[in-house]
Amino acid sequence: MKKKSYKIDPKYLKEFFSVLFGVMFALFIDTMWSDHEHQELAKKAKRDILIEVKDNLNKIDSLVVVHQKTEEKIRILAKVLDGELDSTNVDRDISLEFELTEDTAWETAKISGAVTYMKLEELSKFNSLYKLQAIYMNNMEKFMEHSFTGMQLLTEKEKLTQMGYFIHSSMTTEKQLIKEYKKVLDENK
Repeated sequence: MKKKSYKIDPKYLKEFFSVLFGVMFALFIDTMWSDHEHQELAKKAKRDILIEVKDNLNKIDSLVVVHQKTEEKIRILAKVLDGELDSTNVDRDISLEFELTEDTAWETAKISGAVTYMKLEELSKFNSLYKLQAIYMNNMEKFMEHSFTGMQLLTEKEKLTQMGYFIHSSMTTEKQLIKEYKKVLDENK
């Protein structure tokens, strides 16, 4: 049996490779453009996160000063209640101030997928920072719940003790947050 040979017309071969090259070139350009868009998305997300971090730093930084004054006021009131100080010139009104830290840019970056295109080192630092921030906000929320429910049954001295403990604890976290905020901002100058 004799094998039949097929001859391919060079014209069709040229058209085949022209189409193949055109498709491969189009895919290459599409991939390059897609990478460019992803990098721009990551840059914008990072820029927004850094703005948010700076705003949060300013909020918490000013809050530490307020909390230090409140902590001192609590100490003085505790001494008044113990009879160690005269209560004539002591302001007995204590208000606890809190600031809500923002995480909108971080959450947007996660939802949009921009975090996928960030460097792993940056992503890790942002993630750690926002987890610490979430712990801080969770502690604030728990104290607020406790102050509306459990503190009504306490004596004035017990309330002061709990408020003092809470302020001291929140200032510790606030100082850690400030340190982390500054670290992230300094690394991204």
